[in-house]
Parts: sequence; structure tokens; C-alpha cells
Amino acid sequence: MKDIEVLVIRNIFNSAFVMGNIYIPDTELMYWTLEDTKRDKKIYGGTCVPAGIYEIKLRPAGGKYEKYLKRFGEWQAPGMLHITNVPNFEWVLIHPGNTIKDTEGCIL
Repeated sequence: MKDIEVLVIRNIFNSAFVMGNIYIPDTELMYWTLEDTKRDKKIYGGTCVPAGIYEIKLRPAGGKYEKYLKRFGEWQAPGMLHITNVPNFEWVLIHPGNTIKDTEGCIL
């Protein structure tokens, strides 16, 4: 699989959430994002990913994967987008969701 870089821009910060966009360079693709709020001290499932450059891998395992595999079938089969090597974070994913309650420390 070819490596793809994505650019996450955060535009709105408040005490409850962070909103922004994910851009895929050299394409016209742009996606809205929603994350938990920025905090000085990490709270499990309630803190946005720190700014930085991270590798994203496919993770074909875990509860979210099983949930979305049932929902989306073969489209989801390769795996969830897993943001790796985030300091003090584990299993950070990019996944669908509708509200801040859906983030669980991930990027929607």
C-alpha cells in the first residue's frame, strides 16, 4: 500500500471540543474533524491528540474494527486508520462519529 500523508488543521478550540479539517495533499479531498478538547494533562478518552507528525497504519483488530466491519462490511475489512506513536496515547483511531461523545480520544 502506498504511503499517504494527511494534514490535520485545527480551527476551533473551546473547553468541550476541537474542530478542524483533514486534507489529503495533491487532491481536492477535505474532511471535517471533531476531537476532544486540548488539555495540559491527558485524560483518557477526553483529550485531543497533540500536534505533531504521526504515522497512520491500518489496524484490522479491536472493538471499533469489529463494530464497523459489521456495519460497513468489506469496505472496512482492511482495518481502521490507526495513528501510531502518539506520546501518552494508545489505539488512537480516525473513525466516523456524530458528536463529541463518539470521539473517545480519537479523531472523528
